[in-house]
Amino acid sequence: MNKLIAKKYIIPYIALFLLFRFIFGEIESYYIKNAVVSPHPIDVHSWEAKFKIDKQYVMDAKHFGYDHQRYFTSFFPLDLVFPVVYTLLFMSCLQVCTHLKLYRILAVVIVMGAIFDYLEDLSFATYLLGAGDGIATVVSYFTTIKTILLIANIFMALIWILVWLKQLVFKNENNIAYKR
Repeated sequence: MNKLIAKKYIIPYIALFLLFRFIFGEIESYYIKNAVVSPHPIDVHSWEAKFKIDKQYVMDAKHFGYDHQRYFTSFFPLDLVFPVVYTLLFMSCLQVCTHLKLYRILAVVIVMGAIFDYLEDLSFATYLLGAGDGIATVVSYFTTIKTILLIANIFMALIWILVWLKQLVFKNENNIAYKR
């Protein structure tokens, strides 16, 4: 796994991240059968609801909004791969960090984001397969925590990308100045 985490992979991982986001947007109308009840996927709802734990939205998605079979054949498999993609992206961005203690803390936050994404995916899949409505609260909690961590990780990655670009620019300027 360590061979897949490096600054040289930041651009390809950004491209993969954007490709996944594009595909998710394209298949949304395929598995959401009632856009009035579920105008967006459950994992976007936490952001839309400003991080409110909303078990009712999860319940409505199950009972009225989602086509379960289409969800399991389209979104679900992709959403099991996506955390790997963005974790590799975030960890590659983190390679810019030279402060060991900060690196370790941020690495834990990145891994926790992926763990909560999988907890969300698996709990929602379990819920769709027939678990009682009580698990909707659990799905909502996992979704909200995952969303908070994902946003924090995106913000962190953007900062490290800017630091990395600054290093590249100043490294090139120093090389140009030295050659004169």
